[in-house]
Amino acid sequence: MTTAALPEISEISNWPLKRARFLFKERRENVHLNDIPLSATQNYGVIWQDRYQKISGNRVTVALSGLDNLQHVCRGDFVISLRTFQGGIEYAYDEGCISPAYTVLVSTEEVHHPYFRYALKSSIFLSVLRTAARGIRDGKSINYRDFADLLIPAPPLGSTKVSGRTSRP
Repeated sequence: MTTAALPEISEISNWPLKRARFLFKERRENVHLNDIPLSATQNYGVIWQDRYQKISGNRVTVALSGLDNLQHVCRGDFVISLRTFQGGIEYAYDEGCISPAYTVLVSTEEVHHPYFRYALKSSIFLSVLRTAARGIRDGKSINYRDFADLLIPAPPLGSTKVSGRTSRP
């Protein structure tokens, strides 16, 4: 998904820890008229359902009614999905609509997308994220309130050490 020059651990250890609430805000926006249904996937991020079916070979159950309950996702948002405690927080590569069961996160200006696309799926972050999970076994979920309290290392603004090129799935 991304080929970014990631910083060394020694560099990250000097970065300030910030509460997630100062990096990401929850956004609930109603579905737009021409939104295309999205799939939140651990391997490809948040992408159009039809594209996911093509590249993965998996079939997706498409909602045919109740579409007015869906929420809008912008390209570049991050999404807390039902399996976030297993695979991390997903990045939206496409714009469209998604189930209201998901939490859409819009980033502040302090978020360097290539770094956070990697960091929010890293094994270190997943171990921290699991401490915020509610429920048992596969019924675990993460809500914004619990995520917002997590401390996350954030690169200093203007850092030249975190750079890279992004590609879409």
